[in-house]
Amino acid sequence: MESVNAFREYFNNLPPNIMFFFAFILFFVQIVAVAVVYSAQAKKNAPVEKKDHFEFTSIVVISTVNATVGSYSILSEPTRTVWSSVASIGYAILMWSVAFHILAFAFGPALSSRFKHWVKCIDYLYLLGSTFGILRIVTAGVALSDNEATVNVGGALFLGVALALRLTKTSIEIFGWDKTERRTQAAGLPLT
Repeated sequence: MESVNAFREYFNNLPPNIMFFFAFILFFVQIVAVAVVYSAQAKKNAPVEKKDHFEFTSIVVISTVNATVGSYSILSEPTRTVWSSVASIGYAILMWSVAFHILAFAFGPALSSRFKHWVKCIDYLYLLGSTFGILRIVTAGVALSDNEATVNVGGALFLGVALALRLTKTSIEIFGWDKTERRTQAAGLPLT
């Protein structure tokens, strides 16, 4: 337990630009991993078998964990400059957008076979996240506290995740990732 606390203290004492750099490296590794798995599946030019699902599912899990940890690490510093906060929030939106796009691409057809209008439900999540983000920002202005900056960043994070969901919904509708009869032979990616 002491080693965990020591690591947490060391990590929290890193300057924001170093944390931003680490988060960027994680994001770059995530993009490269997705590209490698996609190209490997496309080269097979065959339907995906059950044993191949692990590769793509692991990328989905890694991207979601990366977005969560990256958002927490770059947005947890309570004292920041304005431009550092703007860059961090923009980066969090980018990480979540990639994670949501990967999830939609991987599991869109499987969701569509079970629930036809799942893409429309993203609007409800978007509106709910936006509402929480706005409420957090408004309540931070009304009730000032010692951790006001953290509350403001929390509100901005809710808005960022909501915007990432909205971007993902638009991509799903444009690229047809919710269609069950899509390019299984060409891409070789999992449908279920």
